[in-house]
Amino acid sequence: MSRARRSHITIVRPGNPDLYLPPAGMPSGWEVIGTVTTAEGTGALVRRKSNGIYARANTDAIRSLPQRKVQQAIEVGEADDL
Repeated sequence: MSRARRSHITIVRPGNPDLYLPPAGMPSGWEVIGTVTTAEGTGALVRRKSNGIYARANTDAIRSLPQRKVQQAIEVGEADDL
């Protein structure tokens, strides 16, 4: 896989994040934004309300994401909506 593809982040809002969330839903303090796909996989894009950290949630884990790249992907998506 090329270096460019490894660092690529795709965000879909609203997407279908329920496919990737735990059956009981997200713990309190997390906001569900949409879905995110990276070289490591696809999951629900979530944001910690207390500190604004973006992460990918899957049924069994929450993993932080490269914050700057997520913010850029969100901004590009918002510009596409204009």
